[in-house]
Amino acid sequence: MKRIGKLTGEQEAQIPKYIAKYIALASEPMNKDIATTAVRALYKHMGEEAPIVIFGSSPLNAVLLCAMFQLLLSGSKPSRLDSHLSSRLDSQLYSQLRSQLDSQLYSRLDSQLYSQLHSQLDSQLDGISKDGYLTIWWLAWAAWYNYAKFIGVEFDEDVYSTFMAFTANVHFIIPYSGIAFIAEKPINVCWHDGQLHNAHGPAVEYSDGYSLWSLNGVTVDERIVTTPAAKLDPRLILSEKNAEVRRELVRKIGIERMYYELGGKVLDKRDDYELITLNLGDGNIRPYLKMINPSIGVYHIEGVPPDVRTVDQALTSRKPTKMRGIPVSFDGEVWYQQGDVCIWPRSAKALQPSPIILT
Repeated sequence: MKRIGKLTGEQEAQIPKYIAKYIALASEPMNKDIATTAVRALYKHMGEEAPIVIFGSSPLNAVLLCAMFQLLLSGSKPSRLDSHLSSRLDSQLYSQLRSQLDSQLYSRLDSQLYSQLHSQLDSQLDGISKDGYLTIWWLAWAAWYNYAKFIGVEFDEDVYSTFMAFTANVHFIIPYSGIAFIAEKPINVCWHDGQLHNAHGPAVEYSDGYSLWSLNGVTVDERIVTTPAAKLDPRLILSEKNAEVRRELVRKIGIERMYYELGGKVLDKRDDYELITLNLGDGNIRPYLKMINPSIGVYHIEGVPPDVRTVDQALTSRKPTKMRGIPVSFDGEVWYQQGDVCIWPRSAKALQPSPIILT
């Protein structure tokens, strides 16, 4: 069979449309009949008997229903809920079925075209939220295979239909032998630039009132969204351990207000970094590293050891233990940082003062 080696202009223009169409499925009503059929088909692929499918109005409700069944069956031996299948289901759906579809796709496309399309898909996925409840990431992959069908790729229909029906209709599942608990889809989902975001209310809302609160793709506490910026206490930033949530607090409160209200002073500056001190209101004035996230242009701060007095010392304190003993020099080796992960040459005798941030 001849491989597809080139796309027409019309075919290429459809790529973002297919991605958008499938992402929109996250907030469309669930087809319970199709969802039930898809779950049972997936169980069949795992060599399991078709399960009873129980629907909850939200992920929380599905968990509660599961817990109730556990209590009701706790006196019977063996319990039908003893065998949890989550890891096997994930492996079957995403490792085996998806790998089969990808293999079939690769066999029908010219290798160069396959690479080009894969790069375009990756660029589309970069800005997409990976929230586990909504499986947006996997809806994007479903779009990828649906688009492949559009340009003429033929798949094993059983594998294709099972993968597509499941990803389009099931966004939360607790699978056990003989029974599966599924959450219905949300009644409202708010997006901004491909990420879950609502600055005025829940980003995801279910029919029973269960909600998820998110700012720019970061899951946050309800009070962070509902409290006006002027009434948010800047000290929340200093007590928050999650760096992404801390970044969103800085974004909402504003770096200037936070700096002013916490008696900020600059100890040292270098490039886009500032070592500042903030008054915590408990008699302690502590140092923090103020920096800008290069991928989104937003400031955030991070606590550093109390004896740090320069930006270089602050940057060193953030390095893994193994890096701290390597001399710093502007003639040193280049190194990279992605979040808390640092990458540097094993043979490096010296490292440059600042990392190249991976985005």
